[in-house]
Amino acid sequence: MIVRRRLDEQTDVVWATPTSGYGHAADEQPLPYVHRAGEELTPRFGGEEGIACCAPESVGLPRGVLADLWPLAQRWFNLGRRPVNRDWRNVLRSRSRRDRRFLFAHQLDFRPTGEGYAGHCPLLSFERRFLVRPGAVRVEDAIAFLRPVRFSMLDLVVVPLFAEWSVEGHSGRRLECAGFRLTAASPQASSAGTAMQWVERLENASFAAGQRLERHYTYRWDAGP
Repeated sequence: MIVRRRLDEQTDVVWATPTSGYGHAADEQPLPYVHRAGEELTPRFGGEEGIACCAPESVGLPRGVLADLWPLAQRWFNLGRRPVNRDWRNVLRSRSRRDRRFLFAHQLDFRPTGEGYAGHCPLLSFERRFLVRPGAVRVEDAIAFLRPVRFSMLDLVVVPLFAEWSVEGHSGRRLECAGFRLTAASPQASSAGTAMQWVERLENASFAAGQRLERHYTYRWDAGP
């Protein structure tokens, strides 16, 4: 589901409910695409999946690597979830990858909500909400762990930004976040150009059933004429 919000005569904000791994990376827009006065302020997603900076890992959703073998409940959940409408080479690929890569974009089933979307799987649930106002979009993420799980690495926040943007700076285009820090990780590419992925990375992280994490961050730009 694609949602469009018109802020004013010059500015549109668009996002889309993730395809739960049934689509191509170019189908994804889990973070706000801001188009103002003919200019793309934030990245679109897409490109050839064979290129690392266009692969599903580059999509703006959490991602990690399991520290242990795939839990049986997640294996059963993934058993019949084949990406049938993607390239035929992917049809026989299991979502329970040998490298234990856990991409929220592929491991959760997503559905639209009033102002965002939510996804679930046997291990956890994830919800993202967008609060749109003049000159800003606030993103509110929440993860609730349904079973104990350990990650050798977890990128809890993944936000691609063009070079014109600063993180916690004072420029006309900036991403504001409180209570956590983002670091530059790797490039993300699409037909909109090349961006840098900024991430909050946790190492050797363990979570208990019932534990909940929240992250809030705001895209802010000069909304003047």
